[in-house]
Formats: sequence, structure tokens, C-alpha cells
Amino acid sequence: SSEYVFDGGKGNYSELDSPNPTTVYGSQKLQIETYLSENYEDYAILRLAKVYGTDAQDGTILSQWLQQVKNGEEIRCATDQFFSPVHVDDVVDLAQAVVEQGLNGVFNTCGPERTGRLEMLETFLSHLGVTANVTPCSIKDFNFLDDRPRDLSMTPKKANREADWNPRTIDSCCEELAVGV
Repeated sequence: SSEYVFDGGKGNYSELDSPNPTTVYGSQKLQIETYLSENYEDYAILRLAKVYGTDAQDGTILSQWLQQVKNGEEIRCATDQFFSPVHVDDVVDLAQAVVEQGLNGVFNTCGPERTGRLEMLETFLSHLGVTANVTPCSIKDFNFLDDRPRDLSMTPKKANREADWNPRTIDSCCEELAVGV
């Protein structure tokens, strides 16, 4: 599933918070969550935050920024959207733990901290040791079909507790990619 099942009004969502999607995508994800929970006792739903990697060619948010920095391009970055991005390897680790341990229910699959897009970019740039052509803007300045929720941050406490899962921090991932380039 997705963090987009939430409306972004409060942030720091747990699995106990009531979903209220404001996008078509989020509504579709909630329909699937509802169907599974109403029709099965043995199910597991990983509710994904923004997924990223630390491979310079993986096409995720950090590698996109890296290419923009290398190419001297302007980086338009929203200052008013917050999330709890999660490393792709941590997603795999949680999925494996849920299956191996036979866990059931919904699990927020997110990083351990709430951050803003601009804050994440600044962390990455500091690890790269460079300045970049960054233009702060609003998430509303992008031409999305639906308005994007402002604060989709989630807490992974249930996954931490039940699956003994500890996703890596944004800082450590930014450092990992910066060291590798």
C-alpha cells in the first residue's frame, strides 16, 4: 500500500490512524487494504513511504538529485511537503521478516524520522560537500493531477516492535551514496 492513504493533515501517522486519502492513487490503495482486511484473517500489508536507494543509477530521489548536481541543473524542491522516506533494502528486510515470522496486519514501512524534501536535499548536499542550484518552492508549484498531501510522515513503531525492524536514517543513506561517488 502507500502513505497516500492519509490526507496529510497531521503527519506522524501510525497504523491506528484512520486513512482518509485525497488522491485517486491513495483511494485505490485504501480500497485494496479494505478488501484484504475484510476478506482475510491472514494478510500483511506494507504501507510504503517514499522509497529510495543509494545506488547512483537507481532513479530514486537521491540519484536524481545527484544527476542534477553533476549536470549543474536547477533543483526545484518543495519546502512544504514532509514524509518518512525508506531505503529500498529496508523495505526488503521488513517484507522478509513479516513473511518469515508470519506477521499479520498493516505495517507502516517508513524511515525512522519525519523530514521535509528540502531538508533531505540539504543533508545530501552536505554529505556531497557541494552547493547546488536549489530553488525552494511549494509542492503546489508542481503540475500533479491531484493535490499532494502536505505531511505524509508515518511512524514505524509497530514494525520496529513486532518484526524487530530498524530502518536506516536519511543521514546514513545520504552519507553512503556520497561516499560511493
